Amino acid sequence: MEPVAVEQRVYYSQSANLICWATEPRRVIEDGQSKVLDGKKVAFDSQGDGFGRLVTTDPEIIAYLDRRVAEVRDVFGAQEYTRLNTPVDVQLAQKDRQIEEQNRLLLSYQEQIAQAARDRQRKS
Repeated sequence: MEPVAVEQRVYYSQSANLICWATEPRRVIEDGQSKVLDGKKVAFDSQGDGFGRLVTTDPEIIAYLDRRVAEVRDVFGAQEYTRLNTPVDVQLAQKDRQIEEQNRLLLSYQEQIAQAARDRQRKS
């Protein structure tokens, strides 16, 4: 059986250097030293803007981070990272353009409905 290819995923954290465990580590003491075995450590790298970044293809880490995105909400994807780093005035301008486009489409649709009603009226 061939290994399943997993797409690379990028995650961001609200903490620049967030460290957590995707799978529960097993702690043991060897020669008087505490050691961590078997756990999958997730360590975000600082972006320099107060956020952390992690790129992975590990399915267990992806599943863990997807749960954390939904439940804890201190980890998020690229779209949310971009939104958080976009100035408010730029977000408002984007929203205004989106509303203008929706209004234009709505007006066009209303005109089509009116034209169809006129065409039906002429045929009767």
